[in-house]
Amino acid sequence: MSKILSTSHFIKGKKADSLGKQVMESRAGNLLSQGGYLKPCSEMTRKERNRIRMTSKLFPKISGRILDVGSFDARVSNSLNQESVNLDLVKEHLKMSRGQRVQGSATHLPFKKNSFQGVICTEVLEHLSDLDLRKATLEIQKVSREHILASVPFEEELFRHVRRCKFCNTYSHPYGHLQSFSTRDLLDLFEEYQPVAISYIGRNPTGCRRIWKAMASAGVFLPIVHGKCPRCGKTSQKKEVGHYLINFIYLIDFLIRFLWIVLGVVKPNWVAVLFQFDKSSKPPS
Repeated sequence: MSKILSTSHFIKGKKADSLGKQVMESRAGNLLSQGGYLKPCSEMTRKERNRIRMTSKLFPKISGRILDVGSFDARVSNSLNQESVNLDLVKEHLKMSRGQRVQGSATHLPFKKNSFQGVICTEVLEHLSDLDLRKATLEIQKVSREHILASVPFEEELFRHVRRCKFCNTYSHPYGHLQSFSTRDLLDLFEEYQPVAISYIGRNPTGCRRIWKAMASAGVFLPIVHGKCPRCGKTSQKKEVGHYLINFIYLIDFLIRFLWIVLGVVKPNWVAVLFQFDKSSKPPS
């Protein structure tokens, strides 16, 4: 049995470690927000299928329409078998989904107040800047009448993943993540809604956290060797020193992560929360 799920511990814990954002601002400037250097995979892995299954379980069967914000290929809303409207910023993503499709931004939802019985927003909020995050959560609360289902990576250590392009000195995350959330962070986003269900999904050993943290604190970031820089489109050659360095660090990280798995010391990959509108209730303390 993993030493992972003590719900009260996760909820009462402090806000997510802000080192990643602090380092980006002091050492690298703001992360490039126009996506990451790796493209999202449309083929679902076993890990991804489990995330969708566990996330979908939280959402109740309702009679009205639901809105899937940042739907990608609508893999979550499709699994619910309910009438849905899929919204995504990228037109190519919408082509992969079925049903009603709308191209638009989470920060300016093109719908009237209380247009939907429920809103789904999974694996989206971590891609937004602080300002856009505030705008998006207000928009989601505006268009939803009753339910909001939100999920994010759980306490992601941004400093582990950021890479530097040696050609244009751009710092980016492989999937364009700009935020890290604890359960408390996620609960605080939707002020007019009360959490009614929380699910922790996946098993994620921490790896050699101290090495990554020390490197980030010193302003040392590995080069992009898998994928292209989202700004200039270039990538380092695989035979360069940086490639061997990153593989060596990944090897150490893999061995430590394997040890933690054996010992059962892991944390969730994601946290998903179902919120229900309750104007009389106060935000959870």
